Amino acid sequence: MMTKRSVRRTAGVCLALGTALAHAHGTAHQHGVAKLDVAVESNRVTFELDTPLDNLIGIERAPRNDAERKRADAAVATLRDAAKLFGFDPAAQCRQQDVELTAPVLGLGAAAAPSEQGEHADLEGRFVFACADTARASQVDIGLFKAFPKLQQLDVQVAGPHGQSRQTLKRPANKLTLVK
Repeated sequence: MMTKRSVRRTAGVCLALGTALAHAHGTAHQHGVAKLDVAVESNRVTFELDTPLDNLIGIERAPRNDAERKRADAAVATLRDAAKLFGFDPAAQCRQQDVELTAPVLGLGAAAAPSEQGEHADLEGRFVFACADTARASQVDIGLFKAFPKLQQLDVQVAGPHGQSRQTLKRPANKLTLVK
């Protein structure tokens, strides 16, 4: 027979295991597919991109020659110019405020731990836009497919004042609905 203590211990283990499995499932590495989380606040829209590096530059390791370095530099420059990747309705008056990129194999963010230096490197990007009126930003034109031809699908989660939604954008679709 189970005591209260053993029930609590078992429940704790199950909860921890469930959380770990959910986290592992949510970070699956799949070429051609990227994850985009969007947070809509009263005067700000934040996009968080998580993608295999292969989708952006065709390799998942540190560049080894000039051609690979040029591809990596071009991809980073494209991502830093986020206003060209996320097109808002002009009435929303959204302006790029901040871009943070993390890809240790490209020297962006913290150095890669030895276990993270394998053949499956990712890039994480955070793109923040300040907006005068996010209610007018009901849709966003996503320029990621045009900028990165290897990217085929975006799995999107949107959270905002009107609730949450999940959307899947597949090339060539590029309209993301923020407000329903």
